[in-house]
Amino acid sequence: MSEDTSPGIPRRRALQLGLGALAWAAATRRARAHTAPGRPAATSCVFLFLRGGPSQLETFDPRPEHPNGGGTRSIATSVTGLRVAEHLPRMARRMDRVTLLRAMTGKERNHERAEHLLHTGHLPATGTVYPGLGAWVARGRAGPLPGYVAVAGAGHPAGPLGAAAGPFRVRDPRKPIPYLKPPRGLDGRRFQGRIAAWRAREEAFARRLPGAGLDARRAVWEQALALMEAPELAVFDLSRESARTRARYGGGRFGQGCLLARRLVGAQVPFVEVELSGWDTHRDNFTRTPKLARELDAGLAALLDDLRADGHLARTLVVCAGEFGRTPRINAKGGRDHHSELFFALLA
Repeated sequence: MSEDTSPGIPRRRALQLGLGALAWAAATRRARAHTAPGRPAATSCVFLFLRGGPSQLETFDPRPEHPNGGGTRSIATSVTGLRVAEHLPRMARRMDRVTLLRAMTGKERNHERAEHLLHTGHLPATGTVYPGLGAWVARGRAGPLPGYVAVAGAGHPAGPLGAAAGPFRVRDPRKPIPYLKPPRGLDGRRFQGRIAAWRAREEAFARRLPGAGLDARRAVWEQALALMEAPELAVFDLSRESARTRARYGGGRFGQGCLLARRLVGAQVPFVEVELSGWDTHRDNFTRTPKLARELDAGLAALLDDLRADGHLARTLVVCAGEFGRTPRINAKGGRDHHSELFFALLA
């Protein structure tokens, strides 16, 4: 790979920093270099995190002719000469809209360390807390909606950037977000009275023991209170979508999370992470991975279609990757083990 001399982070250095840094640096560099009057720059990122390390051989890099191909057939795509696994028929018809990197490589085979590297660009270090990419993007955001939303997963903490830049977690997008409405029986007047009492106690405590940690905590509380009363909260309500639209994304947490990501991008939330876990297929790889791949296929294809139709794809970077891949060799349990030497990432 040649050194990139365009403004921004050199490409080789971006690869060393991690996938997130590579993707975001590439998007911002292109925006600076190529944005013409009237053409929007990249302002949002949707990161589809495939937790556990998906097998490239059963997804975007099938090798049916190889002895360890595992019986997965390949199918033609919209790009001449490019074939993907049979479990991805919808994405096969959309591969001309994405960039597929089949030569991602790394040295970390431990889940936690590799996930940390993917989210931050740094290996974990004792005594050091590195913010995740989502927190960097979300920092300083004003408005009732959070800047970093993590769907069906925990996301990555903000560390020294402060809790207000950390992930707003939506455990299951199919259900209402808990604790954003006062309990039944507590009317508006009583609720506002409690808020006023809380603020007074916080202010008195802050005068006695001021500190950045206290300020950060109060900022998160105020952010939550603003969200409770904001009309923008409706963006999290997927029941406002038609049954046909919801069905296109798939009925699971990931598919509905992709639908929520589309809605959040439309509401100008800058960073959304949607997790699809279960890819750690040391056993039963050939029954578990096809099911996961079909869930990925529906959610990702529908997300790309709708972002494009809404005009948001021009300003949105979509990244799809796991922390590493799976071994070419099939183990005795019918699975594939951790493999960091070669795995895939997809960008749109």
